Amino acid sequence: MSTPLFEIKHVNKFFHVGRKRTLQAVRDVSLTIYEGETVGLVGESGCGKTTLGRTIKKLYTPTSGQILYKGKDIFAQSKEENAAFHREVQMIFQDPYSSLDPRMTVREIVREGMDNYNILKPGQERDERVIELLHMVGLNREHADRFPHEFSGGQRQRIGIARALAVSPKVIVCDEPTSALDVSIQAQVVNLLKQLQKQLGLTLIFISHNLSLVKYISDRIGVMYLGSLVELTQADSLYELPAHPYTEALISALPLPDPDVQKARRIIELKGDIPSPINMKDLGCPFASRCPYAEGKCKEIKMTFNEIRPGHWSACDRAIRKD
Repeated sequence: MSTPLFEIKHVNKFFHVGRKRTLQAVRDVSLTIYEGETVGLVGESGCGKTTLGRTIKKLYTPTSGQILYKGKDIFAQSKEENAAFHREVQMIFQDPYSSLDPRMTVREIVREGMDNYNILKPGQERDERVIELLHMVGLNREHADRFPHEFSGGQRQRIGIARALAVSPKVIVCDEPTSALDVSIQAQVVNLLKQLQKQLGLTLIFISHNLSLVKYISDRIGVMYLGSLVELTQADSLYELPAHPYTEALISALPLPDPDVQKARRIIELKGDIPSPINMKDLGCPFASRCPYAEGKCKEIKMTFNEIRPGHWSACDRAIRKD
């Protein structure tokens, strides 16, 4: 592994949703993100992956826990350190239709970060950089003076990527950047991100519910369920030897290109409803009510996130018992 960029330590993020009601969006998540890698975060809608991404970006303040960036707590930064952090850690948002200001031209949108951080000289140098960034993401000079409503969803997401790149970031948090796009456009955007990462040496945090896309782009993958990280390992290992029953069920539902193999495989059907994330209890595995392998202790003993194999972490010890 290379140098750790982020060290996320026992982070919780809760929201008050009424009198004595607390929505536990992120629960006791610990994760290290290394320079130059892509970490994928997957899980069902509402599992907390977007909340975790926004907390890493410092758009949310954690209820408890600590997030270190280059060894320093991001919520105990000076004004200068805070400005440097927000320049180095950028975000691409899920909805390309609402994340761009409709009153600004593409040139103004992409240049805004350079204006805020006083990057390059005002005028020609910044405008030339805007055109360079547009070419980098597959757009051209003619697009610079148009407005967002004149573009397709895929083109708008490319504008969002160019905006993120304008301040020369080290990390980009990609919050489901392809979920609002057609399948063919999704592939184009993901390929662009892979190309830019290699070209610019970026670190990516890629959030998605699409397991196939996450496998394609990620070095390591973290699986989230009800706000908790239940499994984390290398992308290939996750798909070849999943340790957590929830991960196993997700992967079993992935369609395969070979119809004979698809017909012969066993799809694990999860029964029951997802428990409410409001006022959850600390004891027991949150997946126990839907797990086909649950034992009595699963509902009574708090499950810990342990390294079951070198580099492979899981919140379930079933894989150890199987081995």
